[in-house]
Amino acid sequence: MNSSLEKMRFEDSIRIDFEVNDIIDDSFIAPLILFTFLENSFKHGVSKTVNNPWVKIRLKSSVSEIFFEIENSIPEIPDNSGEGFEVELINLAGQVIFRQSGYTGQIDVSHLQSGIYLVKVNSENNEIIAGKVMIGPNP
Repeated sequence: MNSSLEKMRFEDSIRIDFEVNDIIDDSFIAPLILFTFLENSFKHGVSKTVNNPWVKIRLKSSVSEIFFEIENSIPEIPDNSGEGFEVELINLAGQVIFRQSGYTGQIDVSHLQSGIYLVKVNSENNEIIAGKVMIGPNP
């Protein structure tokens, strides 16, 4: 698998956790259909992470569904007091619901409803880092 090649490239400095549960013997997916997700986790996360890069992969299947989840380390944002960074939170309808220039390292999300949001960070050199955040109900 590609993760073995990437691990060789990183000379064992990367941690890869691969969890497979409840795989049905008759499960089938098209070859390489999940490869893009793995490739993106290395290209946009792991390869740019200086300290302790990691990838977590989870795979489950049933007769009619496959659950695939991949998480990866993200590049550290340099400490430059947030100058030149813009952070956006985007809801699943594609609406920007929060935008902050001069990112300070924290975002107050207490006013948002529970749900899944996309996070987009634009750096001063136009590099974009994107991810997903799940916000639960406030206790």
